[in-house]
Amino acid sequence: MSNGEQKTDHEVRKARIDDVLQRINDEPIQNINPRENSKIFVEKLHAYLHCREQMDKRYNEIDELHELAQFDLEDDSGGLQLQCGDYKTEYLQQSNSGQPVQNISELYNAAQHALPVFKTVIERNLDKIRNSIGDASNSDEAISLLPPLKGKERAIDKAKDDYSKRVPGPAIAYLYDIVRGCVSFSSKNHLVEFLVFLKEDPSVHIVRVKNRFRDPTLTGYRDFNIVFQLDVDGAFKHICEIQVHLQDIKMLDTSLGLHVHYEYFRKYYAGATASLEDRLKDLKLIGVGFDASLMADMLYGCTDAGRLQRLGTLFDDYLGEPQLALKVCAKLLELQSPDSGGTSRSRAVVYMRIAKVLRTQGRPSDAMCFLKTALTLVSPNEPDFFAECYSAIGRVARDQGNLRNAKEMFGTALTINIKDYGKESPNVATSYIDCGRVAMLEGKLDNAKYYFEKALQAYVHVYGEDSAQVAILYMDIGRVAMDQGKLAAHAKELFLKALALNTQVYGADNQKVAVAFTEIGRVARQQGQLDYAKEMFEKALAIDVLVYGEDNPAVATSYSEIGRVARDQGQLENAKTVFSKALAINIQVYGESHPNVAISYNNIGRVAKDQGQLEYAKTMFEKALAINGNMYGYSHQNVAASYTEIGRVLQKQGRLEDAKNMFEKALAIDIPVYGEESPAVAITYGDIGRVAREQGQLANARSMFEKSLAITTQVYEGDNQNVATDYDNLGHVARDEGRLAYAQTMFEKSLAIRTRVYGEENPAVAVSYSDIGHVAMDQGHLERANDMFQKALAIRIQTFGESNQNVAASFTDIGRVARDQGRLEYANEMFGKALSINIRVYGEGNPSVALVYSDIGSLARLEGNLVQAEKLLVQALYTLYLVYGKNHWRVAVVSQLLAVVLSDQGRFDEAKQRCASALEVQLEVLGEQHSRIGAAYHCYGLILAKEGNQSGAKEMFDKALAIRLAALGENHYHVADTYEKLGEVGDWDASESAFSEALNIHQFVLETREKIGKM
Repeated sequence: MSNGEQKTDHEVRKARIDDVLQRINDEPIQNINPRENSKIFVEKLHAYLHCREQMDKRYNEIDELHELAQFDLEDDSGGLQLQCGDYKTEYLQQSNSGQPVQNISELYNAAQHALPVFKTVIERNLDKIRNSIGDASNSDEAISLLPPLKGKERAIDKAKDDYSKRVPGPAIAYLYDIVRGCVSFSSKNHLVEFLVFLKEDPSVHIVRVKNRFRDPTLTGYRDFNIVFQLDVDGAFKHICEIQVHLQDIKMLDTSLGLHVHYEYFRKYYAGATASLEDRLKDLKLIGVGFDASLMADMLYGCTDAGRLQRLGTLFDDYLGEPQLALKVCAKLLELQSPDSGGTSRSRAVVYMRIAKVLRTQGRPSDAMCFLKTALTLVSPNEPDFFAECYSAIGRVARDQGNLRNAKEMFGTALTINIKDYGKESPNVATSYIDCGRVAMLEGKLDNAKYYFEKALQAYVHVYGEDSAQVAILYMDIGRVAMDQGKLAAHAKELFLKALALNTQVYGADNQKVAVAFTEIGRVARQQGQLDYAKEMFEKALAIDVLVYGEDNPAVATSYSEIGRVARDQGQLENAKTVFSKALAINIQVYGESHPNVAISYNNIGRVAKDQGQLEYAKTMFEKALAINGNMYGYSHQNVAASYTEIGRVLQKQGRLEDAKNMFEKALAIDIPVYGEESPAVAITYGDIGRVAREQGQLANARSMFEKSLAITTQVYEGDNQNVATDYDNLGHVARDEGRLAYAQTMFEKSLAIRTRVYGEENPAVAVSYSDIGHVAMDQGHLERANDMFQKALAIRIQTFGESNQNVAASFTDIGRVARDQGRLEYANEMFGKALSINIRVYGEGNPSVALVYSDIGSLARLEGNLVQAEKLLVQALYTLYLVYGKNHWRVAVVSQLLAVVLSDQGRFDEAKQRCASALEVQLEVLGEQHSRIGAAYHCYGLILAKEGNQSGAKEMFDKALAIRLAALGENHYHVADTYEKLGEVGDWDASESAFSEALNIHQFVLETREKIGKM
């Protein structure tokens, strides 16, 4: 190939696959350090093997000649399978009507009718043994245990794990042990007699015989397992199971606790007993503590493809050892190369496994190469493999942010599965779930709900309403409800249902139960029930640690959730500690460059931002950006999220153009990924709007917020928090513009939504009360403002306790009202409380602390204590300077306040110098037309007027007036203030005109306030 020729997609994929495999093979196995849990697993395994040896020894003592192992009991079925590999239809379980069962309910209804018939048959044949002994009451010789029907959930799991590939279906038609029992004998001769009687019973048709004295179970246990068919009242046939035990073996099993060992290992190995035994033999080769030399010998010397496949499943699915799984897969590909007689199908299966591991490691591009190549290796007449492969490609595409491709792949898999299995099969349900999860990412919540409900319908049809599969769908539908804002009404109810089902099916200490606790905690957190949320997350954490040990991603997730609650509660150092634990686990499990590590960096960055450590926060977000960009490319939604986080830090730093640039980069990614009418796009419009508002570009800000509102009202049916946020944003712009009646309307709409969604005692409701209070202050309705701020304070104390930054914000608001009312002592008390809380939460060097110092300084000025006022404002200014640098508008605003205090002391040169510097900073950051520039000129004019420089003051007030008229409109009270000051410094005619304008505006404002007050 010449340098000018481009490689085909196939050649590019092949080169990348070769590179990945080469790197896997080059890594010495001695360099792979297994997780602690994996070592514990192997140690328990070897203890278990020791118990099995004792079981083998005891059997050899009881049956020295192995007569039971050699006893042959023939079945009547001639085997369950036809030559073509399909299963015989006469051995499908039947419903009460005599037709093959179609769902779990039909199977259990039939089993309930078959149970008494089964008991009669077993007792009848046991009586023959007892009668032959001559003492029918001798219960020790022949003991029977005929329990109720097998638990439905265990049955469903078995069908799914063991029989899902059988043809014809459904899988539940092969569950033969719903009606089951056991009998045990002290004599091996009586055991054999019973088997003969059972074989000769005319009502018994033996379907299958397992002589487990010949082929012991995974635990080493030995018995006969007989599956036989009964005629039930001439209406239908039912297949049952009887286990026939030797009492000595049974007693030893109990004393060794082999069943406990079995349950520990059985959860790792779903499948037939022979397969389980093979896997157990494989594990013997690993050695205690994952001995590296033994592992190397086993891997490099192994020529058994089946063994390698089983080990790959062990390392990947159950032990979480991806590097070992990849080593095994690479060796397996060597054995299955075309030169070694391997088939394309077998190589495709290994490629699928490698892709699964790579996806787990956060390597989606590598995973996609293997999956697309696997697709080319298999014949089109194997639709089940194609559907599985399309689904896997869809999941990787979803990870990459290519939602359109993901949707296409899942749709193709869905079409294949419906054609092959019918509309209400588990495979079809899985495809519906995949489609639903993409729809959620797109913000198409109604579509997501539709797909999840279709999946739920299929699962209920196959497994019944009380199955673990149904619990999965309750969780998915609950997440949709959360996104739609239906928290209390629906989402929590669904998560509680899932919790109840998972607890019933799996027991209290299962990872699926932990997931349900996590979802309930997320609802509680959004509802402001932070203590309850923390309790739920801690329950999830306890289960995760018990199941997985400390070094597992599920544990990291639980730590992250607990950290988010701590952050909400203002416990920032605690939040940082917990997030750091999650980071350490994710790095240990995945390495430094995994998306989960990026999530941890983001969490730590948000805490640092709260603490005012803005450069450190930015560093964390930039680390996350680098990981996501390298992993997914720079057109992925995770990259957009990183741009957003960096933009918010830049905005806090006053670097508004840089912040806007970040948000626009995020928007440029979000629109192609999600489409123009997605919640993610709406959020980014909100971010751009907030920057525009801060820049004084109020019309542009309003336009952004209206775009966001148009999306959210279309996406979310009914009330939703995101719609409330958009109303808030529009209210803030209206307040800036002096349109106080409209601002109040927006905030009241937001309040109504939040009250309906969350109830009346939620932190989000407190935000709305605060916003309404600020408008009331602007209107001069100080009592109403105080009432609103007190309501917000009560909610926040109830939610967060008294030492939270949100509580401090309420104390500050109440203090400002008291200051304006002239209740200076009470104002000072409120500011003192706010200061005390903020110092506890943030430490001294935080902007929130500085701003309270600024409030206290302004109060000291009103009290005439100018020295104290100056000291406090200098302290505030120093802190803000350290956090933001000198060129931030917040620094400039406090510097202006300090200039006023200096002018009060007659220090006019210092005051003018500060005022000029503050004005220069704000002009550079905000531009010439921002309302804050008008305020800065107005402040400068006040100082010049106090100095006696009337002409200079008039020049400043004229500039202030022009900007305020343009930015705020002619009827804004700030415009009236400037007219009033112009009247004080102008000549008589100009002053009369200015006073008249001021009077007209004040009259207009007063009339407006009266109207609002009567609403």
